[in-house]
Amino acid sequence: MAFLKSHCTGCLYAPYCKGHDLKRKPLTIVRISLKTIARARTVQFLGTDLVKAMVRKRNGIEGVMSVLRRKYRLDEIPVFGLIRSSTWVWTSLLSYNLVKLQKYLNTLAPGEYEKVLMAL
Repeated sequence: MAFLKSHCTGCLYAPYCKGHDLKRKPLTIVRISLKTIARARTVQFLGTDLVKAMVRKRNGIEGVMSVLRRKYRLDEIPVFGLIRSSTWVWTSLLSYNLVKLQKYLNTLAPGEYEKVLMAL
């Protein structure tokens, strides 16, 4: 990219700029690599609301998986065989969901508690 030298004299980033002055023309050339441009586009994309929403959703999912691995021992299933292992995983998921439901029901008022149970 080429800029007039007059623009470069008042620039705040002049000490950090790697521009080269041309000898016979009143221009300054700044070379920007394709990698720098790609990185700038990536950083700009990461600041969007879509990416922030996706990151929040991913963090929630990874949090659930972390709890299942630590509290419900999904890394070290103490049984052998496909059927027993799948039974272990399903009961772990069921117990996790029941604990979450119980915590939710404890936050409700007494009149709302029965309405939620009837809806289930």
